[in-house]
Formats: sequence, C-alpha cells, structure tokens
Amino acid sequence: MFEAFQKQLQEVLEKMRNLMNPDVYRTKIHLAQIKSMRHHWSGLTLFISDPEIPLDNNLAERALRTPVVGRKNFYGNHSDRAAESTAIFYSVIATCKLHKIEPKKFLKRYLTTYTLKESHALTQEQMESFLPHKYARIYPEDIIKS
Repeated sequence: MFEAFQKQLQEVLEKMRNLMNPDVYRTKIHLAQIKSMRHHWSGLTLFISDPEIPLDNNLAERALRTPVVGRKNFYGNHSDRAAESTAIFYSVIATCKLHKIEPKKFLKRYLTTYTLKESHALTQEQMESFLPHKYARIYPEDIIKS
C-alpha cells in the first residue's frame, strides 16, 4: 500500500517539476517563482526519500504564532535590551511547553529560588536543575497533566 502511494506521489511531483518550464510563463512574477522553485526543489521534495521529515511545517508556524501576535498587540519592543529579554522569555516558555512543564510554575520557582544577585554564584548543579529533563524529575508536580 505504501509503495503505491509513494509511486503516485513521485508521479505527481514529476508533473509539477515539468511545469517549471520558463518558456510557458511570461510574467516576471511567474519567472521569479519558477526560479525559486527550481532552486529549492531538492529541499521541498526531501520528504520523499526520508519519511522522518514532515510534509509541512505547521509545528514551527504554530510555535511562531504567539510571539508574532504578541508583537502586534504590544507594538513591539522599543529597545534592543527589551527585545532580547522578550526573546529569552518566549524561548523559556516554549521550551517548558515542549517538555510539558507548566511555564508559570517554572518561572515562579526559578525567580523565587534565585534572585538576580544570587544567580552569579549558582553552582553547576543548581543551574542544571532547571534543565527540562532534570526539572521534570525534581519537580514532578509542575508537569502539565494531560
């Protein structure tokens, strides 16, 4: 069954590749699209030879949605430092969600455990306790129940 679908997919992609003929299209936009598609074709069709590669990038697009909507709602950042801080918090929150750790609990525990002044004196072990795979074992009560 898989082989039949694989063959059908390859046939459709071959037809698509044959449509990338610059002689057929006359507008600059179409020619630019064809040039781009030819340039990226091997990457766009990589999923055929490697089933581990997803057919779409919906997961990545969903991950970017929150920061984009946030930027729109609060009109971006007005300084480089604020932009860096925002990026760090979005990264921490996304990492927590990816590892099924409640972000609010994680941030509260981190911020109440270590003040900014103390953070310069943290031991390697203390810092590593906030790595997601270790954090989940140390604080199982902070794991999101699904």
